[in-house]
Amino acid sequence: MKKIISAIAALTACAVMLSACGGNSGSDLTDEIETSASVSEETKAAEAEETTEETTEASETSETAEEVTDSADEEQAPAEAAASFASLDEFAASDIEELAFSPVEVKESNIYDFTMAFVGATSMYIDAASTDGSMAMTMAADANNRIAMDVTDTDGSRAIMIIKDMKMYMLDPSTSTGMYTSVDESIFEEYDLKAAFEEMASIDEDDITDSEVIMYCPVSIDGTTYTVEAMDEGCMLFNGDGSLYAIVSDESTDINVLLINSLTSEVPSNAFDVPEGYELTDLDAAMAAQQ
Repeated sequence: MKKIISAIAALTACAVMLSACGGNSGSDLTDEIETSASVSEETKAAEAEETTEETTEASETSETAEEVTDSADEEQAPAEAAASFASLDEFAASDIEELAFSPVEVKESNIYDFTMAFVGATSMYIDAASTDGSMAMTMAADANNRIAMDVTDTDGSRAIMIIKDMKMYMLDPSTSTGMYTSVDESIFEEYDLKAAFEEMASIDEDDITDSEVIMYCPVSIDGTTYTVEAMDEGCMLFNGDGSLYAIVSDESTDINVLLINSLTSEVPSNAFDVPEGYELTDLDAAMAAQQ
């Protein structure tokens, strides 16, 4: 049971990370990356100073056309040269803050496009896996505090948990058995789904100014180049087409990196249905009978 709860916590943290990326409404969209934004301003200042120095040096030394070309090539090199990692696990274990990040306007970032796809959403669906494929999980959640989890653990065992109508169902597909019990609002205290979706709905892109930035950099993982975009407590990695590849959290969780197969606001119509054919035990009734 502890493993299941741990997996649930990891996925729910992923959902909260999503709302944190874009759910703090309008001009606060980049609150989670304030440190990155601050660094970007310093970067801009440093780049401006470097540009002034280079211009002065050029006028003093009268560089030849060939030298100018070489200089341009050197300026392009950092953007083309991506830090290289053998695996996503190696990347997640590295000091990500030490990467050569550069600023990009919020509206030009992958995080912006990803976040805007959830504006007004009342539900979300995650299909994710551990980096070695030993653990797979899906989670559906909506603004009515309904949650459905389907987790295959590292030992091959599978478990389903569904929370709806203030009842929690815990199902074992291997035996087609399960139990259910009543829950109260306290179960949602740590991760308030209603508030998260309300925050998503509050985003107004007109409040996002051109001065707001997100820090990004390319990285090569097992020979493929991805774009890393920083958040306050981790980062997101995007494929070349802008789709989400993985989420890395620097918080202390059992799973701090997830491969994302799908993360969307569209939830399967039967996501919160209790599967047919299960023999269910009413825990509340069983406990009352023992008293």
